[in-house]
Formats: sequence, structure tokens, C-alpha cells
Amino acid sequence: MNFESTIVTLEDIATITDESGNVKKRRCFFNIPIYQRLYVWQKPQIDTLLEDLYTAFRENEKGSFYLGGILVVERNDTKFNKYENYRLFDLIDGQQRFTTLWLLSIVFRESLKSFLLEIKDKTPIHRIHFSIRPEVTAYLDKLVSFNDLGGVDTKPTYPSAPIEAKGIEDALAVIDLFKKEMIPKDKWGNFASFVYKRITIIFTIVPESTDLNKLFEVINNRGVQLQHHDILKARLISHIENQTDKHRYGTLWDACANMNEFVERNLKVASGISVADLFNNDSAGYDNEKLAASDEVLAALTKNAESLITFSMKEIIVDSFKEEDVNTKQDTSKYESDAVRSIISFPMLLLHTLRIWLAEKNMKDLPRIQEKELLHLFENSEIKKGDIFPSEHVCSFIKLLWEIRYLFDKYVIKWIEEPNEEPFHGVRQLKKSSEGFLLREKPHGHRGFALLQSMLYHSQQITTHYWLTPFLSYIHKTHEKDSIECYYTFLRNLDNTLFCTNDDRILIERSRDYIASPSPLKNDKLICNCSFLNEAHGLGFPHYWFYKLEFVLWFYKNDEKHGGDRWKNFTFRAKNSIEHISPQNPKEYDPYKVSENVRDMFGNLALVSRSVNSEFSNNPFTVKQEQFLSKNATQVDSLKMDLIYQNNKEWGDEFVLKHQKDMIEAMNRYFEGNK
Repeated sequence: MNFESTIVTLEDIATITDESGNVKKRRCFFNIPIYQRLYVWQKPQIDTLLEDLYTAFRENEKGSFYLGGILVVERNDTKFNKYENYRLFDLIDGQQRFTTLWLLSIVFRESLKSFLLEIKDKTPIHRIHFSIRPEVTAYLDKLVSFNDLGGVDTKPTYPSAPIEAKGIEDALAVIDLFKKEMIPKDKWGNFASFVYKRITIIFTIVPESTDLNKLFEVINNRGVQLQHHDILKARLISHIENQTDKHRYGTLWDACANMNEFVERNLKVASGISVADLFNNDSAGYDNEKLAASDEVLAALTKNAESLITFSMKEIIVDSFKEEDVNTKQDTSKYESDAVRSIISFPMLLLHTLRIWLAEKNMKDLPRIQEKELLHLFENSEIKKGDIFPSEHVCSFIKLLWEIRYLFDKYVIKWIEEPNEEPFHGVRQLKKSSEGFLLREKPHGHRGFALLQSMLYHSQQITTHYWLTPFLSYIHKTHEKDSIECYYTFLRNLDNTLFCTNDDRILIERSRDYIASPSPLKNDKLICNCSFLNEAHGLGFPHYWFYKLEFVLWFYKNDEKHGGDRWKNFTFRAKNSIEHISPQNPKEYDPYKVSENVRDMFGNLALVSRSVNSEFSNNPFTVKQEQFLSKNATQVDSLKMDLIYQNNKEWGDEFVLKHQKDMIEAMNRYFEGNK
């Protein structure tokens, strides 16, 4: 890459001299692109920078202070192209530091006005603006214009910021406090002049043809956390021409991106709209609440965008400044939910959604799901046409993304964290209280529905979860017709079809078939006789079958001989060790030791955690029995082991085979759909 790097000061950015030495206005302005975070520096980072600057000023007012570098890419923009010598750059690295300097010019506006903004056609053009974020742009327009007209040393009354610009508002307060308390008033001008003339920055222009993906990887390796899904967002939304649409679809994307909050909370924070107005308990019961429909949410975002006010210089001069005019109608209603964690990442949700989008368009499926290949998989899928992502493809995909994410939060388990409890899997339904605020209800919802998902989560590869694609696709297709009981039945059939058949094709192919034709396969294609479980595979048994059996046993929990109330609160936990009930090498005499012929059979095995495996070790049957029953007096960790230790006072080949026969009968009964 051939980069163009120069050492500049803020004065160099704000002014330029021609060959005759005459000072002219410089043409550098900066855009914060949509894939960059908004301003997030807090008081410790800002104070550190200000202290460094002020220390350098006191020690050598005539010297210079190197602040670091910024990376920029020049962009073509009609607003700037119409002015002679004006150039606009995307600021792709060094944003937080450089934005802090610009905020400094607001607080020290008397001395740094030429860096703060330029006036063109009686309109202020500030040095920095944020792409497709109209709330922030409107706030900065008013903020910059207000301070440009102020010009006094008294404490300014800054405009109240919308949610998206609260970081900027807080930073201004920190800088203003530092100015008042740390710098003598008679030094304000000298300090500002030092910042303007003596701070040096390496200004690097990256060629427009640069592979930004590779560049971002370099930046990421250096410690700047720019995610691939941020880059993907920038690429997709860049193909939407209308600026308002860019903002609306960008907001939908942002609301979906934080997987560790519920999506309605994300939307409230990202947009400030009254999310509760889009939700009704009765409608939600039939899966037709407005909040679930992307068109309804986009319409609300459009209405919100139209309410934003952009002030001209004349309006500010004539009508004076009114703090409450800019985006003060925020949704301040109460909201309640547990702390949650998603079972998948946002890139994984994007890939599941892309698979559904491609299936709905009868387009070729992805070859695999791989989070690290997010950009590659999108670039090589049929959502891209030639060298571009068509606008209609981008818009329909993001609309689908919202709807899938909403249904994901409504019907898919999350890790739920409650005080003094281990995290557990559960589904939290959204409700509106009698007072009119939203909350995620405490009850776990449909117990079997959540437990089956938890079984699939623990038994399948966490980096793919191919079952989620047809599951989410089916709910999306039928969510205004079916109920949670129907989704439960569907998921049971999906589990049997994907993981209990003799079909040896890869999972991504089989799951695509189930998206196209979401119906259970005939029983003759299922392992109804469970012949596999009659073989002696020992440690070679796939862990899935142990997890599956646990769910089947719980499914029949109302049978008197299958556990009763002690199994009521059973939950799945991560288990990765196969335990021999009768040990392979008992450390002491065991009268109930089984023969080698049955030692590695399914009836003598159970799936446990590594810690339990280590604790039980090679103890004889009766010692393990006492250990298990003592630890599982109120809640059972393994239903299979509970049946063994509760129902058998002794152990041996006959008991192993009897237990194995009972387990296979339960499995066959489940496959045949008998309650």
C-alpha cells in the first residue's frame, strides 16, 4: 500500500498557504463512517489527554507535542465537491482522540474557531460530522452554531443531547471543568494557541483502492476492536441511496447487533422512539404485534427522523436558542428484564438470517456457517449481484434481520443470570404492564420448549447450531398462525430428523431441505429400533445420545416410575465425560463389577462433567451410589444415573441389560410419538 503521510498541526488542517504565502482556508473535513463507534471516551481518557497537553504547554510553550496519528480515506461527496478546494475524508483510525481535539475547540471556541468550523453560504460546516446519524448531526449543528454565536467566557449552556450524543455532551462537561479548574484564566488563550499551533499529528491518507478489510485486520491486531460485522454493515448500507433510509436501516441493524440485551431495549437506546407504543399484549399473544414487523418499526423510525429539527443560522439568530427543541421527546418509560447472554453471536445471527433470506429467494445456500468467514460468505453469496449489493437486496435482508432477531428473542433460549443462582437457559416473554411499560416476565414460559433447546445447545457444535436456521425460518413463516405448542412439536420433529436419521449428508444440506419442506420424515427413516444403542461403543458413544435420552426421560416425567417431583427442576449443564457405572479398573474389590462384554454398553454408561468423573473415579458401585444420592437429594443432575442408583441396590450384567432395554424402549416410544 502506498500511503501519503505528512506531519500536520490543527492550524495546518484549518489553513493553508499558497505559493505567495497568502493564507487560505484549508479543505479538510472529516466524516465518522457508520462502521465506527460513536464517541465513547469517558472522563479518565479525556483527563489523561488534557493533562498531557497542559503539562507539555507549561514545560515548553514554544515547543511541540506529538499526539499520534490518524488514518483517513478520501471520499467523493457532492456537498463538498461544489466548493473549491474542499475535501472530505472518512476518519478510519484515531477517531476518539481527534474528536476530543475538536470538542476542545468548542470549549475554547474564541481561539480555535477556525478549527471548529467554517462558514459557507451563511451556513456553518463543522470540521467533523457523523455519517447517517441525523440525531447526532442535528445536535452538533445546533451545538456548533450556538457556540459560534456565543463568544463569551461565561459558563456556556450547551444543548441537551439525544441518547446517541450523550458521550459528546459528557465530554464537553469534562473539558469545560478542566478549563475552569486546572488552567488559569489568563492562560486560556495561550493554551489554546499551543493546541492549535504546536500539537503535531501524522496525517495518513489511505488510497481509495485499499483493501479496507485487510487494513482493519492490521488495525485490530494493533488493539483497535473493529468488528467484521461493522465492516459488513458499512458495505451493505453504502448501497442504499436515500440518506433517511440509510439511517433507518442502520438503526435496525444497530438494534439487532447487541445480542446480550433484548432487542426492544436496543431499539429504544438506538433510536429514542417509544417502543412500548408498538407493542400490545393481545396482539403479541397471536404473534402479530407491530414490534415484530419491520415495516411498522421502519415507519416509526421515519416519523422519528422527521421530528428532528435542523436550525439555520438565521433561525438561531432570530428565534434564539431553545434547548428543548432538539430530540427531547425520548422514551423514558420504565423497562424491566433479567441480565441475559445470547447463545449465539451477532455474526452467527447474520449468517442464519442470510441462509433464510437465500432460501426464501430460492437462491443457492451458503457452503457452511463460519463466524470468521462472515465477510467472505456474504461477498460470495447470491445476495451480492456482480460487484454490488443491490439496494433492494440490502433493504429486504435488514428487514428480515429485524424480524428474525425479534422472534429469536421471543422464542429462543438465552442464558439468564439471576442473583445467587447459576446461569440457566430460559425463554422470557415480552409483556406490557398495566402502567404501560415493557418487561420480560419472570416465568420461564413453556418448560419443555426451553429444555429441548437447551438439549440441542449442549449437544451440538456451538460454533454452528445448524438447527437454528430451519427453526427460526419455520417460526417466521408461521408466527401469525401457530402457537408455542406447535413450535415445540416442530422442534421435536426437527431434532429427530436432523440428528437421528441414517442420512449421511452434511448438516447444512439437511437443514436446508428442512427449510424448504418443514415436515418430519417418515418413521422408517428414523433410528426407531435404536440398534446403535445395543452395541458396545464405550467412550465412542456420541454425547448427543446421552443428552437426548435425558430429554426423553424428562418428557415422560409424569410416569410414576420415571422420577416424579424430584425431576421437576431438571436443567441441562455442560457435560463432556462418559462415566462407567461399573468402573473399568475398580480401585477396590467390587462385588457388582460387570463383565468385559457389557462394560462398554450404553446401559453401563452415563454422561457427566469432568469434575464428577474425577470424583467418582474408579470407586465401586455402592460408593458411587451413595455419592450420587447425597448430591442429588433435591434436584437431579443426571436422570439416567438417578434411575440406576434409585432403582438398583446392586449392579451387574443383568441389571445393565435391563436398564439398557428400558432406555431404548423409552427412546422408541418417543420416536413413535406415543405419549
